[in-house]
Order: sequence, then structure tokens, then C-alpha cells
Amino acid sequence: MSVTYEELKKMNKNNKRGILIKKDLKKLPSIINTDETVIDFILSNIKEQALLVITSSRILFIQSKTGFGNLGSNVWDISLNKVNSVDVSLQKIYGELTIHHGSSFKKVENLPLTQVNGFKNTINQAMSNLTNKVEVTKPTSSASSFEELKKYKELLDLNIITKEEFDKKKIELLNL
Repeated sequence: MSVTYEELKKMNKNNKRGILIKKDLKKLPSIINTDETVIDFILSNIKEQALLVITSSRILFIQSKTGFGNLGSNVWDISLNKVNSVDVSLQKIYGELTIHHGSSFKKVENLPLTQVNGFKNTINQAMSNLTNKVEVTKPTSSASSFEELKKYKELLDLNIITKEEFDKKKIELLNL
């Protein structure tokens, strides 16, 4: 599900994420894949303009190059399944987010102090959702299904479960 510029503007206004540069918001829909959903974003704008975005599958960092004329931007991304951990450091007037991935890390500075912890929690939740989604779609082997069905049959024979419970589990395990 791709995101539009108008949806991003509305999301920014509803979440009071600060003032985003119009060109950054306009650029974002072209960077987001059609199978991704924007979950949240945060703006770093104390020293330099940067946008940190969480999608359903990755974290994007878009740093605007400002100056005379349109100098473009730097963009990097990290797949959520590559993130090891996220740390927050709170300073006097801003927060820092450090994203550890593999043997490396990316530090994002100058984030709004009042939003940085919530953003960390959102990243952790997105990582958890992605992990749960992968586990749910992982096919079960037929050998383990038959072993489990055998255990349920023993429970039925011992009158621990009912015939209805057994039949329900049998349908579930055999994908009928």
C-alpha cells in the first residue's frame, strides 16, 4: 500500500510532528514501496533537516542538503529484520536515537526530546510485528503435524479432550 503526499501531510498535521519541508514529504511516496505502509515519522531539524521514517518493513533516513539551489538529499534505509536494537540518549534540548544493525550502527541526532522515546517504542513494535508475521507465514512440516495429531488422538483416547476438540485440531493441523 503506497502512501500519497496528501496522506503524509495529514499524518504530519494529526501527529504534530513539526514542520516538514514540503520537498521531503513530496519525495517520500516515490521512496516507499507499494507493499509498505508508513507507520510513523519524526523530524530532526535543530542543526540540519532530516526525516526518519518507519514503514512496515524498514527504517528510512532522508537528509536534505540545503544550500544555494536544490542540492538533493541523502537517503539510507535499514530493513527491520536487520535491526538488532535501538538505544535512546536524552540530552538537554534534544534526543538521539542509535540503531544497531549487524556489526554497525546509525546515530540520528537532534530529534525532538518529547517524541524520541515514543519513536523508539514504535520501531520496536514494528520489528515485533514483522517477526510475528514471518512466524505465522512459516509453513509447518507435515511430519510435525502428524506427531502433534498423534498426541491429540492420545488425549482423545484418555477422554481429556472431546471428539469435537480433536476434530477441530485435526482440521487445523492437516490444513483441511
